[in-house]
Amino acid sequence: MPISQIATEVGGPIFANTVASALMLRLFDVDIELFSDYLKKRFSGKDESVVQKNINAGKHGYEISDELLKNGRIKVQIQRDLLVKNEIIMDGIEALAMGA
Repeated sequence: MPISQIATEVGGPIFANTVASALMLRLFDVDIELFSDYLKKRFSGKDESVVQKNINAGKHGYEISDELLKNGRIKVQIQRDLLVKNEIIMDGIEALAMGA
């Protein structure tokens, strides 16, 4: 997947992480609106155009991944488990920072 090329098409190489994240989120069936809300919070201190460009980059990555899934070029079989809906994922540094 030419992530750098896709990022350049949507605004520049700086959007590569947003595109890559959206590609993966679609594979795991995460709602694009959740990602858009995250981007709004993440870039809330930036100019509105930065926020919107990231949202657009995310949507573009999401759409590409969606197309790959629909065409059968990629297949991911994951089932949602509502029992883990409120679980927290963190690494050791985050756990240490929280006092674990």
